Amino acid sequence: MDQFRVTFSAAGAASDLWAFGEDELAETVLGFSDEELLAAWRQAAVFYRPSVELPVEGRRITLGHVAAFACMHQIEGSLRPLARQRRRPAKDVPEHIENGPGYLSSSRIHELYEEH
Repeated sequence: MDQFRVTFSAAGAASDLWAFGEDELAETVLGFSDEELLAAWRQAAVFYRPSVELPVEGRRITLGHVAAFACMHQIEGSLRPLARQRRRPAKDVPEHIENGPGYLSSSRIHELYEEH
């Protein structure tokens, strides 16, 4: 079994989605349950593999891309190109996203992986 894991906070993923112009998805991610976040982490681990082609052209794939696509897949059930190829400036992230749900504790992350 592959043990590669990717974790990110809901606010971090929402910030990435917002940066790529996916405002509605960003708002949805802010309300993710722990189990929904775990499912997005697992999908992100798959998407982080070099053999997986994501719908990004002319850019290096970053963790921000991977988190955004994993959450998009969790919400929409499929992938499509992001609304923006270039990120919006980080200084413009809405305050409610920037101050959204923080990282789960490492013990809670471990519990989630063990429970599911």
